[in-house]
Amino acid sequence: MSVKGKVAVASNADGGKDGVAMSASEAQLRRYEEAYRLFRSQSFAQAKAAFELAIDGPQRELTHNARLHVSMCERRMQSSQVDFATAEENYNYAIARLNTRDLPVARRHFEAALAMAPGGDHILYGLALCCGLGGDYQGCYENLKRAIDLQPKNRLIARQDPDFNTIVAHPVFHQLLYEKP
Repeated sequence: MSVKGKVAVASNADGGKDGVAMSASEAQLRRYEEAYRLFRSQSFAQAKAAFELAIDGPQRELTHNARLHVSMCERRMQSSQVDFATAEENYNYAIARLNTRDLPVARRHFEAALAMAPGGDHILYGLALCCGLGGDYQGCYENLKRAIDLQPKNRLIARQDPDFNTIVAHPVFHQLLYEKP
């Protein structure tokens, strides 16, 4: 078939093909897929709004699932507002959030733990790691240095910690961890 015989498919503003608007079912599915993407990225407030839009449409199963996800988003948004009474509770929660790479929440809880226990070398170490994974190398260096000053064994722990592998490649960290003070 020659090039003249091929038909180009053009999209319109609604995402439909050949100038025809997409069906209500397709539109609902696209809204649901976008909402689910936001949900998976843990943007629960945005996901909730998107799922609320996906409720409207002819597909009953998608409507049902969107309603369930609205409820899940609401619960997750409420549970993210936790307050702990002790430094250790904040620290343990921060470690759990760090392990899932929810760095902003982890950092808030490390900082809360540190405010309650300023001499907590393990808290400083965790905060240093959180800062480093988040790209705040200055914060990482300062907190790791304080953790090592309080407890010199943190130097060896950081050398062996796989989470610090990419961070310690920077010359300043190399000096902190490997050269004698």
